[in-house]
Amino acid sequence: MGLKEFVLISLFVLIPLLHPQHQASADQSESPAVTQQPAEKAADAVGNEGHGSRQTQYGVPSQSADSPPVTGHDEAPSGAGLRFNPLPSHRAGLEPVFNEKPPDFVTEPESPRIEAVIINPFRVAAVAGEVGGLVDAFHFELGDLVQHGQVVAEISGKRYRLVVKKARENVRALRVALDRARKDREIKARLFAMDVSSEQELGRAESDVEVVEHKVKEAEATLEQAELDVEACQVRAPFTGYLAARHKEPHEAVAPLDKLFTLVDNAKVFAVAYVPETKMGHFSKGKEAVFVETSGRQFRGQVQRVEPIIDPKTDTRKVFVLIDNAQHPLEIGMSGSLESLQ
Repeated sequence: MGLKEFVLISLFVLIPLLHPQHQASADQSESPAVTQQPAEKAADAVGNEGHGSRQTQYGVPSQSADSPPVTGHDEAPSGAGLRFNPLPSHRAGLEPVFNEKPPDFVTEPESPRIEAVIINPFRVAAVAGEVGGLVDAFHFELGDLVQHGQVVAEISGKRYRLVVKKARENVRALRVALDRARKDREIKARLFAMDVSSEQELGRAESDVEVVEHKVKEAEATLEQAELDVEACQVRAPFTGYLAARHKEPHEAVAPLDKLFTLVDNAKVFAVAYVPETKMGHFSKGKEAVFVETSGRQFRGQVQRVEPIIDPKTDTRKVFVLIDNAQHPLEIGMSGSLESLQ
């Protein structure tokens, strides 16, 4: 074998052997500096030399004495060869949040339910006598149902009946006088036509008739007033209702217009509530509502009246819901809540 062939075979064998070292050298020159091992792990590695492989307190196997040592540098090299990944920008991560439009607040609608509602009577009257005197009798007891027009109390009317009798006699006497005056006027009128009586006498006769006619009218008015007083001695119920109170008792004295008894009409009732202005849309006049009694019973009604004045302290209006109570399931003073149906 000649020299030329020997050289070619040598190159063919040596080139593959040299290529891995060159590649490793090139990789080392291009790679960044090896990160130094933390002090805790380095100390652990030193303390475990010669004791074989074992786990640390975190469960990670420690380096054995037979494993190759970790190579590194005491200080990170500086220069152009270092490559750093850019730190993330916190502001960049928050910018989408800052630029996002806040959602609109979804408010719950105002509840159409009102608490602390009281049942009031449809009508209530403190009935007084129109005349004074002594109370003769009461014909009903508390809680009794009184029909419209029935006599509840009586005031002694003896003196008023005497006044009526006197007024009637006065009217009768004046009517007789009026008839006499009219006849006298007729006679004077005939005599005047016959030129027997003067015109002055005829005029006087006509004036007498007018005066007596006026007195008769006054007497008739007095009689009518006396009859009204007698009738007023019987104090009647102005409407059908229950006798809620008696302010006087038999044999007690009363003056004109003194209260005698209180009558309550609860065939219909009002559920009265103080409604805030924010909820008045649910309880305006004509709208339907339900009164819920404390036991849970429900009664349907309609807003009948709304007070126009707002209470400045509570910012509420007084609302009256009319409820039919013909069977009297609702009693005056009951409490509960009111709920709108619209």
